Amino acid sequence: MDSSLDQQSGIKKPYVHSQRFRIFNLTICLVAVMIVFGLFQFKVLDRVEFETLDFRYKLQGERQGCSDIVHIDIDEESIAQIGRWPWSRDWHASLITTLYGYQNKITAFDIFFSEPSPLIDFFLIESSRAANNVIYAIAFEYKKESASDSPYATDVLKRFTIDEAQIHGNKNLIPHFASPIAPLPDLYNTAIGAGHVNTIEDPDGTIRRAPTIIACKGDYYLHFALEITLKYLEIDPRDIIIVLGKHIDLGNGTKIPIDKHGMMLINWAGPWGKGFKHYSFWEVVSSYQKVTKGEEPLIPLSVFKDKICIIGLTATGLIDIKPVPLQSSYPIAGMHSNVIDTIVSKKFITEVKPPLNLILILALSLLIALVVPRFRPLNGLLFTILLVSLYFGLAFGVFKFLGLWISLIYPLTGVLISFIGIVVHSEIANAMDRMRLFHLAIEDGLTKLFVVRHFKEVLEQEMAKSLRYKRPLSLIISDIDHFKRINDTYGHLAGDFILKELANIMKSSCRESDMPARYGGEEFVMLLPETTREGAVEFAERLRKLVEGLTIEYNNVKFNITVSFGVAELKNEVAPADFIKRADEALYVAKETGRNKVCFG
Repeated sequence: MDSSLDQQSGIKKPYVHSQRFRIFNLTICLVAVMIVFGLFQFKVLDRVEFETLDFRYKLQGERQGCSDIVHIDIDEESIAQIGRWPWSRDWHASLITTLYGYQNKITAFDIFFSEPSPLIDFFLIESSRAANNVIYAIAFEYKKESASDSPYATDVLKRFTIDEAQIHGNKNLIPHFASPIAPLPDLYNTAIGAGHVNTIEDPDGTIRRAPTIIACKGDYYLHFALEITLKYLEIDPRDIIIVLGKHIDLGNGTKIPIDKHGMMLINWAGPWGKGFKHYSFWEVVSSYQKVTKGEEPLIPLSVFKDKICIIGLTATGLIDIKPVPLQSSYPIAGMHSNVIDTIVSKKFITEVKPPLNLILILALSLLIALVVPRFRPLNGLLFTILLVSLYFGLAFGVFKFLGLWISLIYPLTGVLISFIGIVVHSEIANAMDRMRLFHLAIEDGLTKLFVVRHFKEVLEQEMAKSLRYKRPLSLIISDIDHFKRINDTYGHLAGDFILKELANIMKSSCRESDMPARYGGEEFVMLLPETTREGAVEFAERLRKLVEGLTIEYNNVKFNITVSFGVAELKNEVAPADFIKRADEALYVAKETGRNKVCFG
């Protein structure tokens, strides 16, 4: 049995309640999912997805970063007091000596020292050697080969590489750089560590991740902040294991989640100046000078005891500023403190794997396909808004409390496409069902001709039009001769078959402007606009002869039937009943005077 038919009544169900309707909605859902899969595969909406990630960072608010991290900023005040940048390196030597004297744990320079200054470098080199806690930055050319390579400098850089055997996975996916910028060899030989400070932005130019490892000419280098973290945690870089696409195992129970390129998502503590202690370079060195003179220092230098001190450029015009999730201008020196804090506090942000995001897309789209069609459009919209709101809350909740970055835009795009598709489909389906119900109301179920009630409504309109514009209008009423005898002898099914055949003949014989209808029982009526009585009689006569010469076969029984016709042309009647009465009286005359004829009134 047709699945669209009611099992008990046999009446055709509305399309919106049929199985085909539900299957089509699921098809819409699957098409939406395939579209979003394609968008996901080609990263079409990644820029918008990044915006939602940034919004999540902002929503979680500021937090206090690791208290052992201190920034010493080369800011506007320091430039004003010390002079134009770059400074003589004895200023850096003085800073190292000051911090070491107050027992800081690590001094990390986010400043690259390359060109030698023989008369001054001695002090910096010796202070760095004496402190034995300094980590320097190294940098690499992105594209062109450096012409400043020297064997000595290259040998120095080799000290800061890690063994290829420590890296597992496809190493070709690690960011590769063309050439190292040669550092100052004698200075870097005094360092306890060095790491690269190259940045890699997302496609929208924003820094959200740190390249924990890069490659250059077959060697591999750790990030500056990761190198600092390892020294702070007293972990030998040679003991770590890097599994691309999974994590960096530090060997102390900490595993840093990284993607297949070795990129680590940074959990930003707050905007620049928030989350970590900041001191001016000038404040530190001048405080030391005051202490040596027996004067009150600008800041208590004891605050640097056991601290990681990150020295970087922050003065306007000198700094390498990049946009980050929390603000559009952020000194790169601040990136390092956030990386260190993320690792030390284990507040990692992990991007979920693509399969899970795709499952979320499918699940939300299916939910829309299954639920929305049950509601009216407005309620369906409200449900969709509620679902989107709940999913947004879920995305933020797992980000804040579990450190998981689940896709927001791609699943919601699937929801939007599914919702629009299903609402459009539902509206079309409802329109189809309304049209079907309309036809059921005006159409005879057996003959598919118009029912008499609808016929009379149209007749009234056509009569008014005919009288107003003085145009002819004719009416024909017909009746099958001796039809009761057929029903009594061969049954109602045979009678119904003959009625349907005769209705088909009438429909095919009428003009497009004519209107045939079932008047009741075996009677039919036809309205013929723009037709005089003579034209109507001629049409009825032609139809009578056609039926008379026709043989209808049903269940191996052949029937030859005849039909009587009554014709009337509109005169001055205003009421449809009066007009019909004249045609009916003409039919009565035809029946009484021998049947199978056309009479007119």
